[in-house]
Amino acid sequence: MEKLAIDDVSSPVAKPSFASIANSIRHTTSKHTDRYRKNARASPQNSLIAAGLSSYETLPNYLPSQWSVHIHPEGQLYFFKDATIPVVTEAYVYDPNLMEKVERCIKAIEYFVLQKQIVLPDNVELFIQIEGNDCSYYLIDHHSHMQFWLDDLETNEMGIDMVTSPSHLGLALQELYWIHVEYFPTHLKSLAPRVLEDLIGVLSHALTGI
Repeated sequence: MEKLAIDDVSSPVAKPSFASIANSIRHTTSKHTDRYRKNARASPQNSLIAAGLSSYETLPNYLPSQWSVHIHPEGQLYFFKDATIPVVTEAYVYDPNLMEKVERCIKAIEYFVLQKQIVLPDNVELFIQIEGNDCSYYLIDHHSHMQFWLDDLETNEMGIDMVTSPSHLGLALQELYWIHVEYFPTHLKSLAPRVLEDLIGVLSHALTGI
């Protein structure tokens, strides 16, 4: 994927310019995340059973304000930040090191939005994926049901099939939006009535067998 270029914003003196840190933030899509490519495995081992009755519950984890943890119906954890630009990520932000990387990426993107005076939709949501010391992102709009980015991009750069018209491209971006909703559904408060009406229409059509 083509990379964004955002300066180091960790220094209080640094003034990020969108042209100097090309290896930091990449563009991605909901089709090209690491969701089903994770290879972490549990490592069972022998353990001591203490004498007497003991509690084996683990201590609860706590997140900073604005952050909450959610469980996908498939069982996978993801995290949501209720902020000016809401954020979802699968990075395990209970880990302070990963939390720092996620927050750093968020701040860099927020700075770019301010620097370029980009007006984001009211129902925007930002996806962040940590990749070593780098990260990738995309944005979605819950009103138009589309995925988007902060740069001009070619469809082939993003792994999107060739299109024949702007409306065809819109359908491709809507598909990416619904994949995002499929992956991150449990923090959403509700869906618009028209979405439910469309779904009922699709199911009704399928039942007719036509």
